[in-house]
Amino acid sequence: MLSPELHAQLLRGDRLAAELPARRTDHRRYIVICGVKSIPTKHPNFDHQPWRFRIKHYEIHEAFLDEYPGEENLRDYKTEVVADFETLEKAILRLAGKPVTFQHAAFIDAPY
Repeated sequence: MLSPELHAQLLRGDRLAAELPARRTDHRRYIVICGVKSIPTKHPNFDHQPWRFRIKHYEIHEAFLDEYPGEENLRDYKTEVVADFETLEKAILRLAGKPVTFQHAAFIDAPY
């Protein structure tokens, strides 16, 4: 599901996103993933810390797409952090219900 190119993007700290069919009228549904570390980027040991991966899944009303919404504007919001690519792919399947195609988040309207 996640190609070597997408793995590399996550390991650079890029956000990836995919749009899924919404469950509500006038809503959009997204799944967003990104690489994270447990310490700030300027910490001297940053490069030695392992990457983990945050996955977010939510729906949002279309009226909020041009804004930076808060969590109170999200429906069915779920987030978790996983330790490796295998667990990330399992979490994606569990939350999306099917394999999805990710793109860099800049190409998807996922606002959160």
